[in-house]
Amino acid sequence: MCLTISNQWLSLRQEFRAYARFYRPLVRWRDSFVIGAFPQVTTDLGGVIDELNARFSLDLRRNDDTNEERQACFDAMDGFWRSRVGGGEALERVVGRPSPWRDGRCAQMAPLLDDPSLAHVRRQAHELFHELAVGRVSV
Repeated sequence: MCLTISNQWLSLRQEFRAYARFYRPLVRWRDSFVIGAFPQVTTDLGGVIDELNARFSLDLRRNDDTNEERQACFDAMDGFWRSRVGGGEALERVVGRPSPWRDGRCAQMAPLLDDPSLAHVRRQAHELFHELAVGRVSV
């Protein structure tokens, strides 16, 4: 629902289709990248770096992953987006960090996902997610 929240003009059907259009071409490359779920990337980026190192025999430096580092990153994101869209709800719609406001919007919109008219696109998105991520993403 991220696209629907940041781009209010998109319907949930359009968002499901956009998800599939973006991720389907990646299926053939799924062994060439790692997937970090939003909660993991925003709280344990070091774990994602460890996974990259293990999977591709790399030696990337693990970040310290402290609360201070995370907050500095989130502040930088806020500054970037605030200079483009302003503050308040406009900022919360687009900034790529955890957001209680966005969590609330997702909770309000969640019942809409059960609309029977979305069953086909919802199933396609779910199958695509599983094809890309199941067994490969920590949540």
